[in-house]
Amino acid sequence: MPNLHFKTNVLLKSIIGKDLINNDNIAVLELVKNAFDAGSRKVDISFKNILSNDDSENPIYSKHSSKIIIQDWGKGMDLGAIENRWLNIAFSEKKTKKKEFDRVLAGAKGIGRFSCDRLGHFLDIYTKTKKGPIVHLKVNWKDFEIDDAPDKRIETVPVEVAIITKSTFLKTTRFKGFNHGTILEISKLRSEWNDEKLLSLRRYLERLLNPNQAFSKTPFSLFLAAPEFNESVSGEIKNQIFTRLDFTSTSIESQVSEDGSTITTILRDKGRLIFELVEENNRFHLLKGVKAVIYYLNPYAKGYFKKMTGFDKVQFGSIFLFINGFRIPPYGEEKDDWLGLDRHKAQGYARNLGTREVVGRIEIEDPQGYYKIVSSREGVVRDTRTEQITDRKGFYFLAHRRLERYVTEGLNWDKAPDSSVRAFEQKAKEPGWKFDPSEEVYTESEKDKRLRVLQTLATTINTSPDQVIKLFINTELIKALSEEEEEKVQQIISGFSGYRNNLALATTSALKRVQALFERQKKRLESVVAEKEELAQKVDSLAGENLFLKSALSTDSKEVMALQHQIGISANRVDRKLLDLKRAIETGGNREKQYQLINVISLEIRKIQSVSRYVTKANFSVEAKWIEDDLIKFIKEYVQNVYQEYQEFKVNNTQLNIEVLCSPKLKWHTRFTPLEIIIILDNLFDNSRKAGASAVEVSCQLLKDQVLEIRVLDNGNGIIPECADKIFDFGFTTTDGSGLGLYHAKQLITKMGGEIKIGRILKKGAEIIIHLKK
Repeated sequence: MPNLHFKTNVLLKSIIGKDLINNDNIAVLELVKNAFDAGSRKVDISFKNILSNDDSENPIYSKHSSKIIIQDWGKGMDLGAIENRWLNIAFSEKKTKKKEFDRVLAGAKGIGRFSCDRLGHFLDIYTKTKKGPIVHLKVNWKDFEIDDAPDKRIETVPVEVAIITKSTFLKTTRFKGFNHGTILEISKLRSEWNDEKLLSLRRYLERLLNPNQAFSKTPFSLFLAAPEFNESVSGEIKNQIFTRLDFTSTSIESQVSEDGSTITTILRDKGRLIFELVEENNRFHLLKGVKAVIYYLNPYAKGYFKKMTGFDKVQFGSIFLFINGFRIPPYGEEKDDWLGLDRHKAQGYARNLGTREVVGRIEIEDPQGYYKIVSSREGVVRDTRTEQITDRKGFYFLAHRRLERYVTEGLNWDKAPDSSVRAFEQKAKEPGWKFDPSEEVYTESEKDKRLRVLQTLATTINTSPDQVIKLFINTELIKALSEEEEEKVQQIISGFSGYRNNLALATTSALKRVQALFERQKKRLESVVAEKEELAQKVDSLAGENLFLKSALSTDSKEVMALQHQIGISANRVDRKLLDLKRAIETGGNREKQYQLINVISLEIRKIQSVSRYVTKANFSVEAKWIEDDLIKFIKEYVQNVYQEYQEFKVNNTQLNIEVLCSPKLKWHTRFTPLEIIIILDNLFDNSRKAGASAVEVSCQLLKDQVLEIRVLDNGNGIIPECADKIFDFGFTTTDGSGLGLYHAKQLITKMGGEIKIGRILKKGAEIIIHLKK
């Protein structure tokens, strides 16, 4: 008996065409993938005659029929390729050829061409290779739709093909000439297209492309044109959603190396790096070049997301799957919880993240074709390799749980007041609104969240130190530890003791600096307490000295009383604050409170020192809160008549020479507090002396809007560039000083509504610039 054979009935066309490809957006996607595989760097998708056409009147089609035109500039096809490949059902050379044009090929099933059947009744193909002629293929899909012909085989249906000249092409199609590529002209569309459907296609295509994968070496761009519709439909299609989320959300990125040996995980919070971890991959031996990127959207990020995409987070979807740069439907679409995130959420609502809170992607580079795509409904074949990605103990959930712990335990969900979120959402609806992080109000301060993040970071990472190759923690976070209580800081540092051999050099150095700072501060606190008796003696001495000066200068007795009163106030405050400081040290109180007490004590001492020099010569009352006079004249007289007479300002037995280089004509009348100006000048000059300066120049000039600029330039040791940003910080010093002088100066200038900053960075000397407003 002879062997039998399968027969291919004409209805096979519909089964693998419009019936299998059940969505217009997916049909367009398949055709775009074919253009990508053909090496095209650009694809144009045009909709014509949608609102006005002759579809209902014409039994076939014409130039006035509704059309979708998809053009690429790839390698094109010759007559042989049309006959042996395009018309060969289910044939795809991509099944054996995995890479071409420096791209991993996106399609491999050999049925993408039948997407044309899904979209329209008729198809015209115009295609050309670089050196070949234009080939024109015409397909009437109705010729294959014969229900009562069981013996009618698909290969018996004729398809018209012809070689045409360039002039014939230009005359009959009115398309522009092209050197190579393919034009698909799909006529008499099956679906009704409107603004909403076109915007849906646009948003679908935006999610189609993964901007971080596959296109970096060979650019690929998509353009959509539908001139009959809303202008927001047309234009270049870009997937910028994930890129924009980096600055508004909390994200984690985890990637298996190309050789599969390591996993690198990076966690960021609103664009700021929190940690980077490199660990051995001992768990997922089948995975190579796989990446998971997940974003947590707090209430503000969700509002920004809706403004950017036009979707609520739930409507947009959650975790998408990209293979070789293209998204694989239906994974991640609305209601497609392929990873079981909502079941996971239900197991711990207050500690787990579900599809409503996260959006992201899994990226797979698969040049070998390990991941088999079944269809747009079924997705990828589930096997051991995919299970290592998607199972609860798989690669994706390793990243998901780390993000989860950071958000729920570290940030405490990044909670915000409901009223602030509603106001933010309302504002985001306004035309021209732009993202501004300063508008975001949270229930907790950044300081509180930062401390808890550090306290829970070891739990967030949650991996064996033996598997860690490198761990980097944001050094700015570590530096901020110096503002916290020592006991809490030591607990945090000890939490990372197991990783000490694998910590990045910058992380280790930052931790050591914090510990050293605590030691210095402890010694400083002890010395402040020891100075109490000496300070009391100095106060008595200053009071007696000023009484003597009063006598020598025949000062009014009221001025003496004012002097004694001012010194008495400062001395009493110093005494009270020293007792408070002593109690705080003995009881192990809050370290920030101790710093505040030191700051107050130091400022009052400087007041006493400045008053003792100033009051005997000035024609102002010590008790005056403010006066109204020429500030430039006040600075000149203070430097010439008071400051330079004191021998304590000598450097290597040479008097510190201070020159005030201001034009005699320059005057700047304003309201100011004399004592505050004196303390600012004293601190600046004292800083120059400690830096080894022998000369200081003070210059003044008037800027726009009546802003007075004061420049103080010395010839001392200068400022190390690396220290320029810290020079006004509390407790920072590069000399044997307390690190409070410039801090006090900045406090007072800020209080006056001005600003102080470092000027030019000089090889020798330092320049300080002050700007004051009336």
